[in-house]
Amino acid sequence: MVAREPRRRSRVAAPHSNGAWRWLSTGRVETLGWATVSERRSSFARRLALACAIPAALAALILPALLYVRDLGSGRTDAATWALLAFLALAVVSLASAVAAARIAQRTTSAARGLALAANALARGETVRIAHVAGDDEFADLGRAFEDMAARFHGSIDAIAADRARLSAILATMDDGVILLNGDQRVLLANRAATELIGLPDDAAASGRPLVQLVSRHELYELARNALDSNASRPRSVEMHLDARDVLVIATPMTSGGAALLLIQDVSAVRRAETVRRDFVANVSHELKTPIASLKALVETLESGALDDPPAARDFLGRMHVEVDGLAQLVQELLDLARIESGRARFMFALHEAAELAASALERLRPQATRAGLRASLENDPSLPVVFADGGRVEGALMNLIHNAIKFTPEGGYIRVRVVPTTLRGGSGVRFLVEDTGVGIAPEGVSRVWERFYKTDRSRATTGTGLGLAIVKHVVDAHGGVVGVSSVQDEGSSFWFDLPAAADDGHGQSTMAR
Repeated sequence: MVAREPRRRSRVAAPHSNGAWRWLSTGRVETLGWATVSERRSSFARRLALACAIPAALAALILPALLYVRDLGSGRTDAATWALLAFLALAVVSLASAVAAARIAQRTTSAARGLALAANALARGETVRIAHVAGDDEFADLGRAFEDMAARFHGSIDAIAADRARLSAILATMDDGVILLNGDQRVLLANRAATELIGLPDDAAASGRPLVQLVSRHELYELARNALDSNASRPRSVEMHLDARDVLVIATPMTSGGAALLLIQDVSAVRRAETVRRDFVANVSHELKTPIASLKALVETLESGALDDPPAARDFLGRMHVEVDGLAQLVQELLDLARIESGRARFMFALHEAAELAASALERLRPQATRAGLRASLENDPSLPVVFADGGRVEGALMNLIHNAIKFTPEGGYIRVRVVPTTLRGGSGVRFLVEDTGVGIAPEGVSRVWERFYKTDRSRATTGTGLGLAIVKHVVDAHGGVVGVSSVQDEGSSFWFDLPAAADDGHGQSTMAR
């Protein structure tokens, strides 16, 4: 008979319909095609075997030997004695095994309880620290792995919290409104600007509520609905007028789908700037049209035969000079205003006596006032402080006010220039006033006289560019001063501006008192 070769037990598992059997082991495993192989035995199982085997071996060897020696001395070596010895050895082995198993069970239970407590603490967001993770058995490895996982978890949570705090700070400080909607058009998020621009409740009150309940504007609702449409791929926008504001709402579908972002911008300033631009172009066109039309008519008259009449030709040439001078003044005032508004104008500040500036401006225009049949006077307060200013520009601003008074005061009227101390922003200042007995200004026009090209109805027939008072305001603003006007129609007007007085900076130098 041929002896059969003993069958070798293989640790390679046969393939299974769902892939491969997995070799279960508490040690590290490596995948080898269709099977896995264990590289090391479990240290826990090894300790359990040693805990049971060592006491049993010691008891089985040492105790019977001691008893046998004792029996030899007494001469008792019968079967009953050996049976007693075997029973005692078995009892010792069982007791030792029970003690070892109890200690191992206690350590296992303690480690499992620690991991359970750590898992509960991690779920509550608390810091996890597992004790007794020293050693190289499975529980120590598991504890260290759990601590490492908890540290990474807390790091991720802290990073998310920091990102959320930064995002909240950005949204809170944005001037544009932001609203995030879900697929049902319910508000998920709304920042402060959104609540101010379109009248939403605060974020906590608006969160979770349908947009249609918060805003009673169908344009906004339709915009959000279109953005949430499954076919929407590009931002959509609509402009609305809400509570004296012009707002532009841009709805953008989220790339992940099922949500939309509404961006709300206050475009009131942009629309006002566009209106000012249109008015500026219209006014400039009007101011250019009149002198150009006059020049064209004069040239055509000269060509028609006026050149043959020397007195008439000289008269027409004089009129042409007037129109050309008016155009040159318009261009120069436009350039001055543009430089001042853009901050490119140069100011030469120095100490000046306010009374001397007023006297110089009035004396330069006194002949014009006399020709118009007007009386003009200057009144100064003896206690006037000096001003730290650009003397030429301040004098030019005062001349603009005096020239307006001459232009709108009928013959026989009176113009008075006064310079008095005043208080400006809690400090000392100087007020320059120009008072007249002219036609005055209608109440609805008083607040607009400082605008570029603004003219009252009664002044449309007069000459001028309509830029003088706008230049005055910008010059005074550049000095840190303020302008003002009071007027009664058909009785007269009073224009004034305040400049800060010069103050000693402690080093013997005078500057503007802010």
